[in-house]
Amino acid sequence: MKYSQADIAELKKALVSAKEIGDDELAKMLSEQIAEIEAEMERANIKDLEKVDCSKEQQEIQKLKKKVSELEQKLKKKVSELEQKKATTEVKSNLPTVVSKSKKQPKKTTTKPSGKVIALPSSQSQNKLPAIVSKQTKQQANKAKVKKEPKAVLNISEQVRIIKRFVNLMSSKGKTKKALENLLLAIKKAFLLKKITPSMPYYEVVKDIEEILVKATQSNGDVEISVSQNDMENLKDIASSEKRLLSATYLNSYFNLARSDKQDKAKMKKLAEKISNALKEGYIKQNDMYYKEVRRAFGKLNSGEIKLNADELAGLSEICSCGKTLAGVEIDAETLQNTQIETLGFEGIWKDFLGDVAKPFSMVIFGLPKTGKTYLSLMFADYLSRNFGKVLYVSAEEFGSPTLVRKVQDLDLHKDIVFRASCPDDVSQYDFVFVDSVNRANIEVEKAEKMKNQNSNTSFIWLLQATKEGNFRGSQEWTHNADIIVKVDENNTATAQGRYGGGQMNVFEVIDYAE
Repeated sequence: MKYSQADIAELKKALVSAKEIGDDELAKMLSEQIAEIEAEMERANIKDLEKVDCSKEQQEIQKLKKKVSELEQKLKKKVSELEQKKATTEVKSNLPTVVSKSKKQPKKTTTKPSGKVIALPSSQSQNKLPAIVSKQTKQQANKAKVKKEPKAVLNISEQVRIIKRFVNLMSSKGKTKKALENLLLAIKKAFLLKKITPSMPYYEVVKDIEEILVKATQSNGDVEISVSQNDMENLKDIASSEKRLLSATYLNSYFNLARSDKQDKAKMKKLAEKISNALKEGYIKQNDMYYKEVRRAFGKLNSGEIKLNADELAGLSEICSCGKTLAGVEIDAETLQNTQIETLGFEGIWKDFLGDVAKPFSMVIFGLPKTGKTYLSLMFADYLSRNFGKVLYVSAEEFGSPTLVRKVQDLDLHKDIVFRASCPDDVSQYDFVFVDSVNRANIEVEKAEKMKNQNSNTSFIWLLQATKEGNFRGSQEWTHNADIIVKVDENNTATAQGRYGGGQMNVFEVIDYAE
């Protein structure tokens, strides 16, 4: 039989796939087959490598081709199973375990006033109001419950804050209708401003609380709110699951004092004493993310005068709730002029295309299918990996497929680029994260912004699918929140615009892109 160069290329691709899934036996067989055919070519001294006469192996090649097809299916299935397993693990680790109904009714925690009883809906109390503790065996039931340490955070999340207010309200002796209305208003405001979204772990819990409060506030006369003892314990666990960093709390107080028209010397002295005690007792340690800032604040408090500068404010606005604490701080033009902006220092075609980009940045790439979005992204990822840091490429659409393997081989990408099928929860170890595409990865704008806020030193490049009209799918906030917007049209021309300038390039005409 005569073999073409395409047949050999196909066998080599199959060899790559076999190695990827760890099928050593098939990989060895393919390697030997390729070596035998190439040796036959060399012996025949054929100048035209498009055709090689290997008729004796015809039957064997047909079997190998069939094996290749089965291998591709096996690879896709294995990738799918790994993704499904990962998703299940993440759900189990991030969400509380739901406790099944017992035959006996749990005890109720109720208020004294007589009137209507508003309990969690029976169908929802099991599915929407999850329990924090896992199911216990009869032997474990008698053991004391281990209290988990609260997670240290910059700011208590709105969902936990709401649940904490509800728990405190339920624990109080008198529940006025006004207090219920105020909490209901806070929940509706949090939903409206998207401080609590469906992607958050306790969204359904807050929705249940909202339903209870709606019924309670619409009722005439005294109201008795009833929540099972089990659900109340779980709500208390959620309410105490987060604890604000002590360093962030003290810095917030420090900024409040700094922006006051008249700086209160007594309050400054009292705050300085608290910080001094926290530092001595080790409540704020050297590995705390704001240790240096706390030390600097302590020094200024002792001096008796607080005057903030641009360096002190850099990266600290997230400490202040809703940005209010820094609202009154004044910075003169000279200070701003002398502020140093860190740029990546792009060169060559990437500087012409994107400009002198600052670090970190966010970027959106969108266009119709088959226009070269992924090729452009992979070329950019290669440039960043070779010159500026560690790159994660989340290929939600093509991971594990022969098409992605071919693109990686065609572009000869840098070996340190890490590929994944889905986006991990923790991306702090990476300098640049590509998500191709957010539509397939099921990442909404709210989650993207949360990832950016939690990883202030990481740059994000989001790929979006486009409609037939050429517009991207999804919220307009993708472009509003991006520093750079790149559109790839049907002629494979990429056009960039944004805060650092912009230019054009034809994706498939770019040569020496890494230089």
